[in-house]
Amino acid sequence: MKRFLALFLILSFVSCSSYQAKVEKNKTDLDRVERIVLDSNDIPDADKDFIKQTLNETKELLDKGVSESALADKWRDYLFNKWLYISLFVLGLITLLVLKLKSFSLTSFVPNIWKTKSGGEESG
Repeated sequence: MKRFLALFLILSFVSCSSYQAKVEKNKTDLDRVERIVLDSNDIPDADKDFIKQTLNETKELLDKGVSESALADKWRDYLFNKWLYISLFVLGLITLLVLKLKSFSLTSFVPNIWKTKSGGEESG
């Protein structure tokens, strides 16, 4: 159980890591490349059109990645804000219950009055 929980936490942190900043940096870099290409006089017009079309398609894919990243961030927030704490609380309750059942014995319900002690102040 410990291995499963540790593996789950590691995978959730790795898979849910936000790449929003990297995507925004890539979009900024693509805008810069587009400006450089459009301002350049050395590149033929056909190549400029091809580069512009490729950059637009890449930006669309990045926008799709941003929306998927936002969805992943939403699910990560939902998972860690709600279900992680609920599952930790339930695991804590189960642990306390197991520890209580391990220390459980039938003699713990028998009052001290029924127990006889030999010698001492109580026997006299």
